[in-house]
Amino acid sequence: TLRVVPGPQDDRFGTEVLRLFLSAPFALSSARDRMAQVLDGPVLTAGGGHDIVSDGTCAGSIQVPASGRPLVLMAERQTTGGYPKIATLASVDLPGLAQRPTGRHVRFRAVSQAEAEDALIVARAELGHCLDALEEKRLPRAKGGMR
Repeated sequence: TLRVVPGPQDDRFGTEVLRLFLSAPFALSSARDRMAQVLDGPVLTAGGGHDIVSDGTCAGSIQVPASGRPLVLMAERQTTGGYPKIATLASVDLPGLAQRPTGRHVRFRAVSQAEAEDALIVARAELGHCLDALEEKRLPRAKGGMR
């Protein structure tokens, strides 16, 4: 289950569509690259259409174009987008999504901005502990800089 923060245009999606987004499994489509990960699953519809005035995007923005297939913007995303964003994937979960194989199913769970930030802080601290442990086990340098 991947954590998401409500998106800036989540109000364009009805209660039932939001509930569907947070309860249904989505498969990672083969339509994926460093710009976006397309999700296969239930079609999501936005009230008032799927076109908005372009605004900023971030890694993890989940846009819903007219096809109704959500797409998660990745590392080499465009800087602005003209589709409503139903949610934003928590930064801490973005690497895990990128590493999942095509066809794998994911689900989303709504969290607050503070919960997403706390999860990232914890993950960074855990990584720091791992790096510290590796540094302690590092072999001393031999003469000439070789190990």
